[in-house]
Amino acid sequence: MLIGLFLCRMLPEVSIALPIAVVFLRWGLMDTHLSLILSHLTLVLPVTVWILTTSFSTIPYDLEEAAALDGCNAWQTLVRVMLPLALPGIAVSSLLAWLFSWEEFVLSTYLTLAEKTMPLQVYYYLYQGNWFVTAVAATLMTLPVIVISAFLQRYLQETNLSGVVR
Repeated sequence: MLIGLFLCRMLPEVSIALPIAVVFLRWGLMDTHLSLILSHLTLVLPVTVWILTTSFSTIPYDLEEAAALDGCNAWQTLVRVMLPLALPGIAVSSLLAWLFSWEEFVLSTYLTLAEKTMPLQVYYYLYQGNWFVTAVAATLMTLPVIVISAFLQRYLQETNLSGVVR
Protein backbone atom coordinates (compact mmCIF):
# COMPACT_ATOMS: atom_id res chain seq x y z
CA MET A 1 0.00 0.00 0.00
CA LEU A 2 2.88 2.36 0.80
CA ILE A 3 4.52 1.64 -2.53
CA GLY A 4 1.23 2.34 -4.30
CA LEU A 5 0.99 5.71 -2.57
CA PHE A 6 4.59 6.51 -3.40
CA LEU A 7 4.14 5.64 -7.08
CA CYS A 8 1.88 8.69 -7.36
CA ARG A 9 4.78 10.85 -6.20
CA MET A 10 7.06 9.38 -8.85
CA LEU A 11 4.97 10.82 -11.68
CA PRO A 12 5.91 14.25 -13.02
CA GLU A 13 3.77 16.99 -11.54
CA VAL A 14 2.61 18.16 -14.97
CA SER A 15 1.15 14.73 -15.72
CA ILE A 16 -0.86 14.97 -12.51
CA ALA A 17 -1.80 18.66 -12.78
CA LEU A 18 -3.63 18.56 -16.11
CA PRO A 19 -6.10 15.76 -15.21
CA ILE A 20 -6.70 17.37 -11.82
CA ALA A 21 -7.38 20.72 -13.49
CA VAL A 22 -9.86 19.12 -15.90
CA VAL A 23 -11.73 17.39 -13.07
CA PHE A 24 -11.81 20.54 -10.94
CA LEU A 25 -13.03 22.56 -13.92
CA ARG A 26 -15.95 20.13 -14.31
CA TRP A 27 -16.70 20.33 -10.60
CA GLY A 28 -16.52 24.12 -10.58
CA LEU A 29 -13.59 24.26 -8.19
CA MET A 30 -11.18 26.36 -10.25
CA ASP A 31 -9.72 29.36 -8.40
CA THR A 32 -10.75 28.06 -5.00
CA HIS A 33 -8.71 27.24 -1.93
CA LEU A 34 -10.32 23.81 -1.82
CA SER A 35 -8.89 22.95 -5.25
CA LEU A 36 -5.37 23.85 -4.13
CA ILE A 37 -5.72 21.92 -0.88
CA LEU A 38 -7.03 18.78 -2.58
CA SER A 39 -4.45 18.93 -5.35
CA HIS A 40 -1.58 19.42 -2.91
CA LEU A 41 -2.70 16.26 -1.12
CA THR A 42 -1.62 14.26 -4.17
CA LEU A 43 1.93 15.50 -3.66
CA VAL A 44 2.11 15.71 0.13
CA LEU A 45 0.19 12.64 1.28
CA PRO A 46 2.63 9.95 0.04
CA VAL A 47 5.65 11.56 1.70
CA THR A 48 3.75 12.26 4.91
CA VAL A 49 2.42 8.70 5.15
CA TRP A 50 5.90 7.31 4.48
CA ILE A 51 7.51 9.40 7.24
CA LEU A 52 4.77 8.79 9.78
CA THR A 53 4.72 5.05 9.11
CA THR A 54 8.45 4.92 9.73
CA SER A 55 8.13 7.06 12.87
CA PHE A 56 5.41 4.93 14.43
CA SER A 57 7.08 1.65 13.48
CA THR A 58 10.22 2.58 15.44
CA ILE A 59 8.24 2.79 18.70
CA PRO A 60 8.53 -0.56 20.50
CA TYR A 61 5.32 -2.53 20.93
CA ASP A 62 6.34 -3.18 24.53
CA LEU A 63 5.49 0.43 25.37
CA GLU A 64 1.93 -0.09 24.12
CA GLU A 65 1.65 -3.23 26.22
CA ALA A 66 3.00 -1.40 29.27
CA ALA A 67 0.43 1.36 28.79
CA ALA A 68 -2.33 -1.25 28.54
CA LEU A 69 -1.10 -2.86 31.76
CA ASP A 70 -1.19 0.55 33.42
CA GLY A 71 -4.87 0.87 32.49
CA CYS A 72 -4.77 2.92 29.29
CA ASN A 73 -7.27 2.20 26.55
CA ALA A 74 -6.32 2.48 22.86
CA TRP A 75 -6.96 6.25 22.64
CA GLN A 76 -5.10 7.00 25.84
CA THR A 77 -2.17 4.91 24.62
CA LEU A 78 -2.15 6.84 21.37
CA VAL A 79 -2.32 10.27 23.04
CA ARG A 80 -0.14 9.67 26.08
CA VAL A 81 2.49 7.27 24.71
CA MET A 82 2.60 7.06 20.93
CA LEU A 83 2.13 10.70 19.89
CA PRO A 84 4.77 12.14 22.22
CA LEU A 85 7.30 9.56 21.04
CA ALA A 86 6.40 10.14 17.38
CA LEU A 87 6.57 13.94 17.73
CA PRO A 88 9.85 14.28 15.80
CA GLY A 89 8.37 12.36 12.85
CA ILE A 90 5.19 14.42 13.04
CA ALA A 91 7.24 17.62 13.04
CA VAL A 92 9.31 16.50 10.05
CA SER A 93 6.29 15.39 8.06
CA SER A 94 4.37 18.57 8.81
CA LEU A 95 7.36 20.71 7.86
CA LEU A 96 7.84 18.85 4.58
CA ALA A 97 4.11 18.98 3.81
CA TRP A 98 4.07 22.71 4.40
CA LEU A 99 7.23 23.25 2.34
CA PHE A 100 5.87 21.22 -0.58
CA SER A 101 2.68 23.26 -0.55
CA TRP A 102 4.42 26.59 0.04
CA GLU A 103 6.70 26.27 -2.96
CA GLU A 104 4.24 24.55 -5.32
CA PHE A 105 4.34 26.14 -8.76
CA VAL A 106 2.90 23.69 -11.28
CA LEU A 107 -0.45 23.01 -9.61
CA SER A 108 -0.86 26.70 -8.82
CA THR A 109 -0.31 27.52 -12.48
CA TYR A 110 -3.03 25.12 -13.60
CA LEU A 111 -5.59 25.74 -10.84
CA THR A 112 -5.47 29.48 -10.12
CA LEU A 113 -6.34 31.89 -12.88
CA ALA A 114 -7.52 35.00 -11.05
CA GLU A 115 -5.79 34.70 -7.68
CA LYS A 116 -2.03 34.21 -7.71
CA THR A 117 -0.04 32.30 -5.13
CA MET A 118 3.36 33.51 -3.97
CA PRO A 119 5.45 31.32 -6.34
CA LEU A 120 3.36 32.60 -9.25
CA GLN A 121 3.89 36.20 -8.13
CA VAL A 122 7.66 35.69 -8.04
CA TYR A 123 7.53 34.15 -11.52
CA TYR A 124 5.45 37.01 -12.94
CA TYR A 125 7.77 39.64 -11.44
CA LEU A 126 10.74 37.81 -12.96
CA TYR A 127 8.95 37.52 -16.30
CA GLN A 128 8.32 41.27 -16.33
CA GLY A 129 12.04 41.89 -15.81
CA ASN A 130 11.67 43.68 -12.50
CA TRP A 131 14.61 42.21 -10.61
CA PHE A 132 14.23 44.31 -7.47
CA VAL A 133 10.59 43.31 -6.92
CA THR A 134 11.51 39.70 -7.72
CA ALA A 135 14.24 39.74 -5.06
CA VAL A 136 11.88 41.26 -2.50
CA ALA A 137 9.15 38.71 -3.26
CA ALA A 138 11.63 35.82 -3.10
CA THR A 139 12.95 37.09 0.23
CA LEU A 140 9.43 37.43 1.62
CA MET A 141 8.70 33.93 0.41
CA THR A 142 11.80 32.59 2.19
CA LEU A 143 11.24 34.28 5.57
CA PRO A 144 8.35 32.05 6.74
CA VAL A 145 10.38 28.97 5.81
CA ILE A 146 13.27 30.12 7.99
CA VAL A 147 11.01 31.06 10.92
CA ILE A 148 8.99 27.82 10.88
CA SER A 149 12.11 25.69 10.42
CA ALA A 150 13.77 27.43 13.36
CA PHE A 151 10.66 26.89 15.49
CA LEU A 152 10.46 23.19 14.63
CA GLN A 153 14.20 22.62 15.03
CA ARG A 154 13.82 21.27 18.56
CA TYR A 155 11.47 18.56 17.28
CA LEU A 156 13.74 17.62 14.38
CA GLN A 157 16.36 16.03 16.60
CA GLU A 158 16.84 12.30 16.78
CA THR A 159 14.42 10.52 19.10
CA ASN A 160 15.72 9.32 22.43
CA LEU A 161 14.25 5.82 22.40
CA SER A 162 17.54 4.04 22.90
CA GLY A 163 17.50 2.18 26.18
CA VAL A 164 13.74 2.45 26.69
CA VAL A 165 13.05 -1.26 26.28
CA ARG A 166 15.56 -4.00 26.98
